Amino acid sequence: MVSAPAGTGKTVLVSSWAADQQKHVPVTWVPLRDPDSATVWSLIVAGLKQSGVDVPRRVPATGSGDGSFFLAELAAGISDGGPVTLILDCDVSLPAELGSGLDYLLRNSGDRLHLVLLGRIDPLLPLHRYRLEKTIVEIRLADLAFTKSEAQAMLAGLGVELCPSLVADVTARTQGWAAGLRFAAMALVHRSDREAVVRDLHGDSGTVAEYLLAEVLNAQPESAREVLLRTSVVDVMRPGLVEELAGPQARRALAFLIQGNAFIEESTDTPRCYTYHPLFRELLRAQLWYEAPELVPELHRAAAQWMADHCRLEDAVRHAVAAGAWEQAASYVVDDLAIVQLLVERAPCRLRDMFARLPADAVGLCTSLVRAALAMAELDVDGCARHAAEARQLPDQAGAARRTAVDLAFSVLLLARARGVSEARTAVETATDAERLIRVQPPERLALHPELAAMVLSRKGRALLVCGRLDEAAAAFASAAQMDEWTGREYPVLTCLGHLALSAALNGHLRKAESLGEQAVQLQADAGIPRIWCPAAPEVALAWVHMEKYDLAAARRHALRAAESVDDDPLPRAMLTLVSARLARARGDIDGALSVLADAVTRVPDLPAWLQETLRVEQAVLDIVKGQPGRAEELAGIAGPAAALVLAQARLANGTDVATPLTILSSRTAPLPTQVSGWLFEVSQELGRGQENRATKALERSLQLAAPERLRRPFREATPEIRRFLRQHGDVADRHSWLGDGESGSPARRPAVPRQRPADSKVTGDPPPVQLVETLTEREREVLGHLSELLTTEEIAGVMFVSVNTVRTHVRNILRKLAASRRNEAVRRARELKILPQ
Repeated sequence: MVSAPAGTGKTVLVSSWAADQQKHVPVTWVPLRDPDSATVWSLIVAGLKQSGVDVPRRVPATGSGDGSFFLAELAAGISDGGPVTLILDCDVSLPAELGSGLDYLLRNSGDRLHLVLLGRIDPLLPLHRYRLEKTIVEIRLADLAFTKSEAQAMLAGLGVELCPSLVADVTARTQGWAAGLRFAAMALVHRSDREAVVRDLHGDSGTVAEYLLAEVLNAQPESAREVLLRTSVVDVMRPGLVEELAGPQARRALAFLIQGNAFIEESTDTPRCYTYHPLFRELLRAQLWYEAPELVPELHRAAAQWMADHCRLEDAVRHAVAAGAWEQAASYVVDDLAIVQLLVERAPCRLRDMFARLPADAVGLCTSLVRAALAMAELDVDGCARHAAEARQLPDQAGAARRTAVDLAFSVLLLARARGVSEARTAVETATDAERLIRVQPPERLALHPELAAMVLSRKGRALLVCGRLDEAAAAFASAAQMDEWTGREYPVLTCLGHLALSAALNGHLRKAESLGEQAVQLQADAGIPRIWCPAAPEVALAWVHMEKYDLAAARRHALRAAESVDDDPLPRAMLTLVSARLARARGDIDGALSVLADAVTRVPDLPAWLQETLRVEQAVLDIVKGQPGRAEELAGIAGPAAALVLAQARLANGTDVATPLTILSSRTAPLPTQVSGWLFEVSQELGRGQENRATKALERSLQLAAPERLRRPFREATPEIRRFLRQHGDVADRHSWLGDGESGSPARRPAVPRQRPADSKVTGDPPPVQLVETLTEREREVLGHLSELLTTEEIAGVMFVSVNTVRTHVRNILRKLAASRRNEAVRRARELKILPQ
């Protein structure tokens, strides 16, 4: 059975097959144009006779009662002869009695009859039984559709040569429909702008529309025609939706249309659901607008309500928008708890795209709430507040279920726009209220919107951070990040993972911070979210981690990535500022580092108090390095171990003998960098008192604290006195070889200062190709080690606490002594001479 709509190439296919088949067995082709059974049997008998079948002499008239004898005689004639192929080309629907007769012949002709049925409508034969017995081959629309390569060959045969991309476009547009490809070829053959022709290939105009109208739509009975037009407003015809649009008998009519191959196919994604060929759908929609324009909005409203009742939010909104029912569309968003989907800043959102044409004269409570969300998505805080205030003035006619959804939408909008320090306390209260409202929502609705609870927890955590309630903020972030599935809530989970990483980094838990940051980056990659739309927190945390490990290249790389997506979140902005200042310090640019910090305070005047204090402590540290310790006295009013330590360092630099703050040396709650710096300060104190043994113990304690996290920055930024003391105690450096490795997360491979072997020392392997011109000094070996780490001149100056010119002098001496013209050549020769490890 070859059963498919008009223009699919059925006749061409069967004709070419029959021509080949005729070489082996007789083939009888019978065109059926008249539904009268007697006429049909007369044509069949005449055709079979030409194929050599012994046929009955007379065909009985319709209703004569001689049909059984006639069929038995015809079946006997077929079974007594050789194999024969009978092709029935059915332009009309076969009568039921004719179908019964054909079935009799198939069952009683001794397997001598091969029947081919060719038509647009499935015949009234027991096809289900043939399928069960596996005695039927069915060729339908999908089988007849042209592939891209077949379409390219067909178009080329019609004189149209297209590039592969245009062939793919035209094949997708026509879905391989043979007649559609021929119509496309007719339009393309005389046109130079072929992309425009393919783009403008539609089913609602031109020759395609004329063909579909005449051969498909107008060929249907009036009742079936109405079902086609009414159901064309939806993309997928679903059980229940069809009846909603076209009445209780529509499902039965649809089954008739499917049997009649009216360009309807079962959806590959959804069983028992059907779709129209896209060109035919365009024709139906254009014809519906032409014949009954007043019916179109009504059908869209009915489709929208059905979709909303069956939890298909995007489809419901799309149909309500198509009907111009904006308040209805907005109410679906609010009732479905989907307002948060409109709020994800800068991320793509199909719902938001649907409301892009929201007219200014559309009014209603839910419409105003949607307007507020759209404004907030563009970071228009004032616009969001204005539209939310408008919504509060409008009456809500719905019941209690709508009321809780509306209240939740108000809470979510308030949370989204609560950004500054002054609003933080209100945001915490609002988040708590939103959590209460979430708990009373229908569970089936909440299951469809996992991003809602994650967003509320994320915003609550940010507000708690601003208030300085860091432990509570971490708990809120952890609750959102620990939910079972992240799918659907990637953006708020990214924020939570990033802030958890920042909190861990601040406390010196570098391994945990790095793990959380990398987890967030992987989530971003898996979700396919462009970096510009991602929160900055994960990349800032990774930049901070690498800065603490003194992997300057990695820190700079992550800082640049973070700067691409940095938003108005105060914690990542402040921490990125600190990383940038520390990178400038590592280059030896103390003034640049201070400028970065000063700019941050100016650009972000609404920073929380504890973040402002953190920046002030960092400024005081740089002032001490610059030789201006007096300014650090401003920290006297700031509580906390970091401020106390910097104040003690400043007073020591001013000549005042002060003790290391006990809150640091005995504290297990102070951040790890502060603890390590405190013990290094104790080293300075003991060296000043001449207590070298105590200084060694304090140094060992600082290294033991820093070792698990590979915390290098306090040692790289230590005073020259401490660095010299560390170099003098080679046994300590050997026990902590990680201190000289700049690669984050990997154990050390060499000490901070490479040890020089004598030029004439015996080494295994091939002899070195060159000899040292002159022995390197200790400082030159230190510079050489930094050159092998690919540090710039400025970075080496910052690490060694010397001027840039001094570093340049050391580099020139190294090049001369190693007989090298470039830095990388000097490093290579130093490795050949075993001055540096391979």
